[in-house]
Amino acid sequence: MLLKRQTRTNLKDAFNWPNSLLCSSRKAPLNHAELVVIACKFDCLTSYFFTDIFSASLLVVAQIQQTKAECTNQTHCRNLYNTTSRGFYRTHWNLSVVPDDIPGEAREVFLHHNRITHLPLGVFSHLTECYILHLENNEISQVHQGALDFLNNLHTLNLVRNKMSYIGPVWRGLNNLKWLYIQWNQISQIEDRAFHSLHLLERLVLDQNYIRRIGLRTFEGLGNLVQLFLYHNQISAIEDGAFANLGKLEVLYLHENRISRVEKGMWRGLDSLRDLHLFQNHISHIQESAFDSVSNLHELYLGHNTISDINWVSRNLQNLRLIDLESNQISNIQHETFNHHSLSNIFLHNNYFTSLDPDFFINLPRPLNLTFSGTRGTNRWTCRTLCWVKHEEHHGTLKLSHNGQNYQPKCADGTEWESLPCGSSG
Repeated sequence: MLLKRQTRTNLKDAFNWPNSLLCSSRKAPLNHAELVVIACKFDCLTSYFFTDIFSASLLVVAQIQQTKAECTNQTHCRNLYNTTSRGFYRTHWNLSVVPDDIPGEAREVFLHHNRITHLPLGVFSHLTECYILHLENNEISQVHQGALDFLNNLHTLNLVRNKMSYIGPVWRGLNNLKWLYIQWNQISQIEDRAFHSLHLLERLVLDQNYIRRIGLRTFEGLGNLVQLFLYHNQISAIEDGAFANLGKLEVLYLHENRISRVEKGMWRGLDSLRDLHLFQNHISHIQESAFDSVSNLHELYLGHNTISDINWVSRNLQNLRLIDLESNQISNIQHETFNHHSLSNIFLHNNYFTSLDPDFFINLPRPLNLTFSGTRGTNRWTCRTLCWVKHEEHHGTLKLSHNGQNYQPKCADGTEWESLPCGSSG
């Protein structure tokens, strides 16, 4: 029986609770099998661990002060899964190789926080029932061909925080894999068609690596991918059509990279894309109609770049609800730039504006959340041009905010926003 979501999210807080926490209304006396002490290190346990152990839906969190001595060698963590039929738990054991005593019927295998250096051919050949495999926080630098061949039922593979630098087509046999986590490694190169056998993969996490380019065939075969995490790499080049086979992709994280130009063919094939994150790159040029091929886009994040021209904003983006252009070099908006019937959130703060014409936003839905909390350099707002903003704010059709807080523009002539003489109409 699964634990309630509320219980999972409050586990860390439980360390400060003076009394035990019962996750069910049952008040029966506890026996040893039901009492599990959360060890000194919280990462010893995961939600999947709780799912298997507490079949009686009963979880007791004891005061950490009472169990510190018992947890010194993490005895509880070492032994719990060794006694279950569906899980195998060996973390913080300083293992340098995958142990050979994992039971074949294990559904969930926890080998994280060890010193495993490589995965040899056939190392998991008997784990045909394995559903979740945790290998994060090891020293794995190489996954040999055939190492994963027999994990036919694997749903989640976690390889976070290892030492992998090259990704090749080593995923053969993972016919049912849905989630693959490889962030925080040392990956600088991905072979063409490296993931082509992962036909059912829905989430691929590759952030916090050293990837420099995305080639035309890098993600070939991932037709069911929904989420792709590529942020905080060193990506400066994306080939035209690199995402063309990702027709079901909904979220693409490319922020904190080194992209300097956005070209028209870059997003070809992303028919289902809803959220595109490109903030904190080096973008200075965006080709006209660069986003025409992502007509279903809902949120577009381009903040913290060096964009000065926004004539590229496509009229084809009629589903756009949010556009983030904060901290760029924009000083002017042309009429009908924001001619989108769904756009209700516009972030423009920290640019070079001194005035905003109401006609720029006349066709947008109300209420409109408009953020222009600051200007770059010594610029200040010519507030007499913003009376329309003040009137809409008064009538509740427009909200001025920055980071969730209400904001009042600073006027160039020193006039306080509340004292701005606007009369009865803007």
